[in-house]
Amino acid sequence: MTAWRGRPNSPGYQARDVRLRDLRYNSGYMFGVLATMFLAAAAAMAMDDSVVRERAGRSVKLLQKVAAEWKTPCLSCHHQVMPTIALDAARRRGIAVDENMARAAASKSFGFLADLDAAVQMHALIDPALSQGNALLAAHAAGIAPNLTTATIARHVARYQRAEGWWPTFDSRPPHSAGLITSTAVAARAIALYLPASRDAERRERLQRASRWLAAAKAGSTEDATFQLLGLLWTGAGKAETGAASKRLASLQRPDGGWGQLPAMAASDAYSTSEALTALRKAGLSRNAPAFVRGIEWLVRSQAPDGSWRVKSRIDTPAPVSPPYFESGFPYGHDQWLSCAATAWAVMALAEALPEAAVPPAPEPLTGVTPETQPWMETALFGSASEAAKLDPAMATRKGTTVLMMASDDPGKVRALLANGAKASATAESGYDALLTASLYPGNRETLDLLLRAGASAKARDKVKFQASPLPVAVFGGDVAMAKALLDGGADPERAYSVLGMFSSTPLAIAASMDYPEVIELLARRGAKLDALDEFGMTQVSWSALGHKDGALRTLLALGAKRTVKDKFGLTPLEHVKGIAYSTPEADRLLRGK
Repeated sequence: MTAWRGRPNSPGYQARDVRLRDLRYNSGYMFGVLATMFLAAAAAMAMDDSVVRERAGRSVKLLQKVAAEWKTPCLSCHHQVMPTIALDAARRRGIAVDENMARAAASKSFGFLADLDAAVQMHALIDPALSQGNALLAAHAAGIAPNLTTATIARHVARYQRAEGWWPTFDSRPPHSAGLITSTAVAARAIALYLPASRDAERRERLQRASRWLAAAKAGSTEDATFQLLGLLWTGAGKAETGAASKRLASLQRPDGGWGQLPAMAASDAYSTSEALTALRKAGLSRNAPAFVRGIEWLVRSQAPDGSWRVKSRIDTPAPVSPPYFESGFPYGHDQWLSCAATAWAVMALAEALPEAAVPPAPEPLTGVTPETQPWMETALFGSASEAAKLDPAMATRKGTTVLMMASDDPGKVRALLANGAKASATAESGYDALLTASLYPGNRETLDLLLRAGASAKARDKVKFQASPLPVAVFGGDVAMAKALLDGGADPERAYSVLGMFSSTPLAIAASMDYPEVIELLARRGAKLDALDEFGMTQVSWSALGHKDGALRTLLALGAKRTVKDKFGLTPLEHVKGIAYSTPEADRLLRGK
């Protein structure tokens, strides 16, 4: 203790003496004040919990209502995936969930998991990391145990990982579907949850690669920073990496307590605030930490009376970058889909502000989401080549998916089955054959060669579901060697594929959307038309500009694609750059020739 500096009769010493005397004589009074303050704080804390629980409950009711009303074939991240994960978070914190509604919505949403044939043939091919990946995250939240369908989907997602550790994405809708950090984190989580035990070594290796890439990635937005942190947690990164990511995300909090999507966007929003709070809590931030409390207070202040939060969409274009808008039961018109996702994140954040339920209720068991299987199917899908060699090569499901189609991700198994008499040209009811299913897996050139030599045809055929053919399916995976083998085998570089039966896409369009410059170059050399017009009068230059697929745009322009085509909306590629607000300036620079 520092000695008091001053003489006994000095003013400073006297003032000090008075303070000590007052403290000594009034200690009982001060204790009472402190006790009262403590009790008031405790009461306020309890009141805050009740407020948080009530606010989250409003949002849960709204989310449950709209999740049951989704009308398009795709499994939507904003109306089905995110609300399902939010309900799981609510249960864990004792927030009331209507389990009858939850069970009905989940059975409808995840009914596709009962169709092993569709999973093997991947009819829903569009964006493995974010589409199939998010589907598996939601299935886990809905309480769906691993089965042969979830394992098959996870197998497909796993193969899309690039050598550096990241996963590509077809999508370009910010904030939730436009970045490689998000696609990588989601895909890694999906395979961690559902890749089967027989592939433990593969799972560990892929997660390690993803973790290294995520740790080195540069986060340019709150979405990036959130999924960088979540991805590192999900891939088992060390404390140094997760700690650094937590600090980066926490540093983006604004004076009002919220987070915004980008530094250039002035306002905080519920989507960014909620995802940041959720990730920070999962990384170990206390629910009583001042930063977390301020964030929760921001959410409570900004919630609408119906339990929603409005977040303005950054997409403002007549071009269909999303399925056509319809009234989904969620408010806010054009902003309703992003706002629904934001509200789901907000439920998760509010749930993190509450203590865990002593015994959280499990989701009600679902019916109609588990496939009927036989032992040979698991062997064909996940067994070894020696095990596959013992199977009857003529076996198939009731819908005609053959043992060869199930084994087509592995050249060793394919070679064994072909040697035993499996027919490469056999087709399922959908029109799919083994070459088409083999084309789903990047790195599968050897299998394609085996099947082509055995009589399979790379040419497109009629009466195949969604007009699928091997080349556009292979282009989704970005494997130049596979695309070359199929073109050498007679594949038409202009043959379109109907994605989900909704969007007609040529191989070039798919390569541009996935941002694969080397595949674009190959297709152009083999006759793909760089300036072909689609039904909207748009070229791939316009689509790449709108989606800010900068690698694809740079390649198309270098190959001589036109910069100034005006489409049916009256817009040029340069004007499409503005269709998604606050995107990078690179596309603008490329189109201006700078």
